[in-house]
Amino acid sequence: MLQDIRLALRRMTRRPLFALSAIGTLALGIAATTSIYSVIDGVLLKPLPFPDSRALVRVNALKGNH
Repeated sequence: MLQDIRLALRRMTRRPLFALSAIGTLALGIAATTSIYSVIDGVLLKPLPFPDSRALVRVNALKGNH
């Protein structure tokens, strides 16, 4: 495994622009996945922070001539 790491480092120094673009692409993908999971976890998976949150109801009052 040490040889693989050395080879990867040598190749990264030969083509630094490619290495930076690959690392940047991975970083963006990981960040996007983490962000989306955090939103889904907070909005859909966790229950609301109220006692008996299943009994909450939303009431809208219409304004105008309806």
